[in-house]
Order: sequence, then C-alpha cells, then structure tokens
Amino acid sequence: MEEKSKDAIVLFIKFGSEENIKSLYENGLIYLNTIDYFQNLEDNGVRGDKFEGTVNIKNFKHTDEFKLEITDTITGEKMNFKPGKLQLRHYDSNPKGNLYSLYCIKQSDFLNTDEFIIDSKVKEFGTHALFIRNTKIFIDKLTDEITKLNMPYKAKPIEYYEPENINGEINLFQKIQQYKYQSEYRVVVKNNKQEPLKILIGSLKEHSEMFAMNSLNDLKIIANKIKL
Repeated sequence: MEEKSKDAIVLFIKFGSEENIKSLYENGLIYLNTIDYFQNLEDNGVRGDKFEGTVNIKNFKHTDEFKLEITDTITGEKMNFKPGKLQLRHYDSNPKGNLYSLYCIKQSDFLNTDEFIIDSKVKEFGTHALFIRNTKIFIDKLTDEITKLNMPYKAKPIEYYEPENINGEINLFQKIQQYKYQSEYRVVVKNNKQEPLKILIGSLKEHSEMFAMNSLNDLKIIANKIKL
C-alpha cells in the first residue's frame, strides 16, 4: 500500500541512462531490481548501500566491558584487544523482494525557502533525468499494475538516520544519513522469486519532461507561490 502523508510530494525525478529514461518517458517501462542486487552492488556507494538489508543495529557505548579475541586459524595464535567502539549489525541473509526508487521533492522542502537545490552528486546516477510532475497519477499507475500481479507492496519516502545513534530494528524504508542527498521515495514489492520485475504503465509524455543531465547546470527548483 502507499502510505498517505500530509507532506505532499510535488515532484518525482528518475535518473538513469538515456535508453532507460527514454523508455520510461515513451512507454512507461519500470524496472524493479531485487533487494539482493542493491545489497551486493559495488559502485563506491552511489547506489549500493552496505547497510541495505540491515534488520537490527546495536551500538555498545561502554566498550571497556568488551574484549575481542582474534585467532589465526593456521598457527592457533590468539590476539586480544579492546575496541574503541563496537557496533553489531544483523542482516537478512536472503532478502526477498524488489525495489524501485525515485528522487522526490516534498512540500516541506519549501517551508523556509523558495528554492530547492538538488545535490550535484545525483549526476552520478546517469546521463538523463525524467521530471514527473503529476506524482499521483504516476504512483497510481504503478501500484495498480503491482496489484494486478497480486503482490503485496509498500510505498513511501525514506527516513534517514545516524547509524551510531540508533539501537533496534531497521526496515527497508530507513537509510543512513550519508544518503540523505538522494531524497529517496521507495516502492518495495514482496516477491518470493529472486528475479527483477518489469512493469509497463504506459506513456508518461503528458505528465513529465525528459532532460539530459549536462543541460541541468545547477539543478535548482524554484517555487513560485500563488498569492490568494
């Protein structure tokens, strides 16, 4: 299900290759890769997230109570040391499901300013971008097609957290603070098969505009407020 929020989403942006963005623009082709794919993706932290699939984090503040022992399995030699800090993370070793992510700009982003500047790091996501202005129609089309597949889903913006300041369960709608610049809206589909999903929702030409990333110099969004 899509979670309703008082903080309305005013714009979706999808970044990618020219081929993929053009296919989304003209045909509405949406590709949802597996959770496992993103968990193991090695791209210097651009899309891959080493915390993806984390289900629980435990930070130990009083590390003087702990001693770690390392054993050389060949010689049997043991080494002991006390850690300066200790964090345990538990992962889902066999995550099942598919993810689809969009950059989202929310109403609250303009509470104290008329300008919203998109972090230039998003240019690492691809060469082209699709600006989807009718966000409700887009999500309705996507979730309608997922419903036809009889697959449970959930869709909402990501919450960002500091991994050193959290203790407890983590879900797929939480990511570490270093990825906040991605301003991610995520769709998670439960799928017992470890395979990507391809969904067609039809042309988005009436609801979006396609741009080459090198034409977006400062990636600045201006809100012109209407005076009543």
